[in-house]
Amino acid sequence: MAKEIGFKNDESWKSCFKSEYLGSDDLPGRKDMILTIVGVTKAEVSSDGRNKDYRPILHFAEGVKPMICNATNAKTISTLAGSSLPNNWVDTKIQVYIKDGIHAFGQIVDALRIRPYAPKVPTKPVLKEGTEAFKNAQAYINSGHTVEEIETKYAISAATKKLLENGK
Repeated sequence: MAKEIGFKNDESWKSCFKSEYLGSDDLPGRKDMILTIVGVTKAEVSSDGRNKDYRPILHFAEGVKPMICNATNAKTISTLAGSSLPNNWVDTKIQVYIKDGIHAFGQIVDALRIRPYAPKVPTKPVLKEGTEAFKNAQAYINSGHTVEEIETKYAISAATKKLLENGK
């Protein structure tokens, strides 16, 4: 008898059917995902299991699965990127979300859609001299870490960076 395991609380039955492309089940908690396009290819894919057509395939910097791009999403990306040419979509940030109740393939399904506006990318807090965060950053560097590691969490001016590097 095969080994049986339970589902996680937020795990859909769809997790049993692996796909090489991004789908609604790949968005953690069904929350929007901000992605950066690093390449667009095209592949012959089937939407109904019988007929195959070429579709754009979006590849992302964030390391998630590639996404099949339908006409609705291609129009949105064209507007965001300012070009209908897929090669010009590179470096465009998009915000992918799940749209419920889409009529497709003779069924009602959840579909991935792209928000029609540029995503609001959270900005890093500014590290300033004399703050508790600055003192913590100094201690972090003194324990063998680098300013570059701190820059992954904070925006650091050239002057502040120099103070950190000089141990002041």
